Amino acid sequence: MNAFAAIRQSLGLSQSALAKGLELGQSAISQFERGECEPTPAVARRLIQFAKQHGQTVTFEMIYGDAQPEPSDTVT
Repeated sequence: MNAFAAIRQSLGLSQSALAKGLELGQSAISQFERGECEPTPAVARRLIQFAKQHGQTVTFEMIYGDAQPEPSDTVT
């Protein structure tokens, strides 16, 4: 299981429910979970905020693992 799927499951949500909360299509969530693409830093920030609203802490490191977003995409 990849990190994105683990985060979704820790929130107790279906792919469809998380997609709605992040204003994405369910297919995008599925692609993240299958490792076909990575969430953009903007999507990662929305996931971090969404999780916080649901009482959970999520970090960029949890989402991306060792990979880091491009410097131009980091939060300042």
